[in-house]
Amino acid sequence: MSNFDIPRRFLFTGIYQVPFWNGRTDLLSRFLLQGWQFGVTSVYQSGVPMNIFSGPVLGISDVNLDGNSTGGTASDNTLANCSVGGSGLTLPHQFASVYTYSQPLLGQNGTCPRNAARQPGLFNLNTSLTKSMMLAEKGWLGSGPWNLQLRWEVYNTLNNPSFYVASVNNLYVSNPTTFGQLTALPQRKMEMAIRLIW
Repeated sequence: MSNFDIPRRFLFTGIYQVPFWNGRTDLLSRFLLQGWQFGVTSVYQSGVPMNIFSGPVLGISDVNLDGNSTGGTASDNTLANCSVGGSGLTLPHQFASVYTYSQPLLGQNGTCPRNAARQPGLFNLNTSLTKSMMLAEKGWLGSGPWNLQLRWEVYNTLNNPSFYVASVNNLYVSNPTTFGQLTALPQRKMEMAIRLIW
């Protein structure tokens, strides 16, 4: 299975310009009622696949003894043993995995297939609110029109918690205390901006 395999992905992007009061020319309409725009970007997708590794056995990093251990334990390519049910470590419920995991014997490869599990999926919604107003039709040296734009953006609007595996060491069966440990992505964040366009 490819490292980039994402079987389900839904992306929605939309912009809605408020159509009311556009024909009015009074100052109240120009600077308060007109020029509003609402934007939304939403993504829902499955998690990406990942390998589950053995980690050192009896203090030896190169578990399958194939010589591939350059750079320490994170570079060893020995996969863990996979079994359906039985004893062994399990990943937290946020992962997509049907296996329990254990370490192979020294000198052997694990029984896990490539990319045996998936990281948690992602659901995110970003929104924006924009107010545009014309300050002048013409400016210096033939420039213009001059427009002022006020923008309010909210990232992760629903403050939905999303997680990922921040370190390959959290995928080593030899580290049971950190096995499957997740790190949270940034929560809701807001930004405000002013743009002058001419």
